Amino acid sequence: MIELSVILVHYRTPELLANCLKSIYTHAGSLSLEIIVVDNSPEWDEMEPLRASFKEVNWIRADYNLGFARANNLGLNKATGRYFMLLNPDTEISSNTLSALIQTHIEKSQNYNVGLVTCRIHASNDQSLLIGSGRIFPDLIRIIRQHPLWIKFFRTRKNKKNYAPQSMHYETHEVDFASGAVVLGEREKFVLPELKLDEDFFLYWEDMEWCYRLQRKGMHHFFCGETQIQHVNAASTSTFSNLAAQLYVSEILYYYKRLSIAQFYIYRLIVKNTLWVDLLLAKSPQEKARISERRIIFSKISRMVNKSYQRKVSSRNEYLRYDSEILSK
Repeated sequence: MIELSVILVHYRTPELLANCLKSIYTHAGSLSLEIIVVDNSPEWDEMEPLRASFKEVNWIRADYNLGFARANNLGLNKATGRYFMLLNPDTEISSNTLSALIQTHIEKSQNYNVGLVTCRIHASNDQSLLIGSGRIFPDLIRIIRQHPLWIKFFRTRKNKKNYAPQSMHYETHEVDFASGAVVLGEREKFVLPELKLDEDFFLYWEDMEWCYRLQRKGMHHFFCGETQIQHVNAASTSTFSNLAAQLYVSEILYYYKRLSIAQFYIYRLIVKNTLWVDLLLAKSPQEKARISERRIIFSKISRMVNKSYQRKVSSRNEYLRYDSEILSK
């Protein structure tokens, strides 16, 4: 049996993908593995030289830009390894990354129903620590604390539940959510559709929702502090012109999935009030324009998710992708 299936979702970064593949094969050692690349790029023919250089890779051509969740699920469906690893194509692994993640999974499985295992992520340009894993899922309390009045009167109060990644990310410990840039799991646990990534998400926040849903199913996620990967931060999304808007859209969808009906109604009221206060306090025309756009996006998207999407599970319809046409409807 193949021990590990590495799944990469590629979009228009062939040079970075090549470096990623080289790092995997360089550090695989005696590990039996398969690599699956789901290519969301429209330039399939232009990728032929890369495919010829890595003939042992299982290349899957997407019919359209599937986004992150759908493409990874497609890779999961094709995987045959005992373990799977989702890995961003703009990363490079370390010499012990694969073995350390698998060993952490094995050790923790002795006492826990392990869901996902992740590790430290460093930016390749300056070696700064990239934070994508941690404790305490974003909830309604977080939204309240983002209100200008809360910031004004309570921001100096210490939060006893603070999570310190600068130190914790060098230790192996349990986390609530793990970064989708690098996660490892036992494949047989993720066979059912309801345990895969939610395909309502196009990009961003899908890993947060996934971890929350898996935790509700009784799974525990762990951070391996014994290894790291190098990440060219956001390289594969840099060609998408509305990144900030897409991040905001996916955040709204996350809260819709995360909160109850009553809580989501309260969430909408708080965010609308927050944006209204922010607009009153804005000083520059550019800042006012940015907040005004956020107000329009929030109003449109928060109503749309109520109509078109389901809580807790993928709706099996169009993913929620930001499009300027949304604002004209």
